[in-house]
Amino acid sequence: YRGPDGRYADWDVWAWAEGQPGRAFPLTGETPFGRYATVALDAPAERIGFIIRRSAWSLREPGGDHALTFGDAGTAEAWVLTG
Repeated sequence: YRGPDGRYADWDVWAWAEGQPGRAFPLTGETPFGRYATVALDAPAERIGFIIRRSAWSLREPGGDHALTFGDAGTAEAWVLTG
């Protein structure tokens, strides 16, 4: 995720898979692009939904919910640019 001002305090990824409750995953890693979260699911899934948000739902990125489908290896990446 690349935010507009490079400030990532209190931002996270809210993610869920069908039949599983959603939960927050902190932005713990960093690349030249921005910050990232590793999302680990409790059970296998083919697809997840996710939202980039500020903790406790005080703010969220525009654009609605995002969806990500996993490849054959069971992994996937999403690159989100603010706005």
